[in-house]
Amino acid sequence: MLTYNKKVRLVVTKENKQLLDSQSRMCNWLYNQLLDAVEEDYHNGKKKKLLSGRNLRNEVPKIKGENPFLFKVHSSPLKNTALRLKDAYER
Repeated sequence: MLTYNKKVRLVVTKENKQLLDSQSRMCNWLYNQLLDAVEEDYHNGKKKKLLSGRNLRNEVPKIKGENPFLFKVHSSPLKNTALRLKDAYER
């Protein structure tokens, strides 16, 4: 099997750049909300309930329902935010 790398130049318009930046900021905001929820979960004596199974990822729709601006971001990056946080705790 032959593996190779290829560089591809990505040309982004100013409008698309702003859109991507905006969505990135929303994912960062969600990460911080989930982090607060995990810390609160841990300090309330529930001992990592949110970090077991898919519980943390399942928090995303709840937060999204309370914060309609998150509907501007596709659900996959939002769920990946939860998975990234869970992975960080597992490491």
